[in-house]
Amino acid sequence: MTEVKRKGRPPAHDKAELLRQAKAVAVERGFDALRFTDVAEATGVPVSSLQYAFGTRDALVREVLRAGVAEELQRMRLAVEHELDPWKRIEKYIRLGISIDDNMRREGWLLWIEYWRAASRDDLLREESASVARQWRQLVKRAVEDGVTIGHFAIDGTAEDAAASLVALVDGLSLQVEVGDDRMRSARATRTATRSARRILGTSTV
Repeated sequence: MTEVKRKGRPPAHDKAELLRQAKAVAVERGFDALRFTDVAEATGVPVSSLQYAFGTRDALVREVLRAGVAEELQRMRLAVEHELDPWKRIEKYIRLGISIDDNMRREGWLLWIEYWRAASRDDLLREESASVARQWRQLVKRAVEDGVTIGHFAIDGTAEDAAASLVALVDGLSLQVEVGDDRMRSARATRTATRSARRILGTSTV
């Protein structure tokens, strides 16, 4: 008997896993060059199914960026929030933010650079990026507030100001490392950020 092919919706796939694999392809080939055919080749999912799931190529890229940034934020949150000591939380934030792992840092920063670039011309991403930035600062702000409460930090200004300064510090140094400044290797950037964080927080903690 000849098998009759059923028409209708394509089979369901794990969308989160598709987005993770699409991100890996984008990091390797560039977000501007990401195509459905690339993702299909990497995942084994037919182009038609990918188009059904995401619609357009631009929508695919947007979803990859949104999922990637959310994953980065959650990764940092899980890494630092279990630390009871506020200074250890700040130290871990610095180490993970700058990262001595070249591959992890490159993947993360290519994602963020493309996310910010896309947000500058995409109203939806622009609105979401402001929320992401607030969540990122809030993560650091809680550590600052806890340190002030127990008397370990003596900040000049508000916890919000200190958190914004620390985020800007780590972002700036990380970017210098990523773009290949020979004078700013990851180890040096981490030391520089740690010394600066002590000054911002008013602590001599070693």
